Amino acid sequence: MNENIPEEDSTQELLAEYESRYRGRSDDAPAMQAAVCAVLAAIIFLLNTALSGTAEGIFHIIKKLSADTAEIFPNPAELLRSLL
Repeated sequence: MNENIPEEDSTQELLAEYESRYRGRSDDAPAMQAAVCAVLAAIIFLLNTALSGTAEGIFHIIKKLSADTAEIFPNPAELLRSLL
C-alpha cells in the first residue's frame, strides 16, 4: 500500500510537518502590520524631504485619527445590542 502515510499521527510529527511547511512565511498579522508601518514611515519621510507642507498635513491627519477613541468601524454586536 502507501508507505508514506504513518499508521499513527503523533503530535510531534504533526508539529514538525507544520513547522517545516510554514516556516519562513510572512502571512501573519504582526508581520503585515510592521511592513505597512515601515512603508508608511518611508513615504512620510520622503514626502517630508520633498514636500514638507503636504507631509505635515498628512502627519496631522494621522495623528488626529490615531488619538481619536471613537471606533472607525462600529462593532456589529454593540450596534445590535443598542438596537435591542
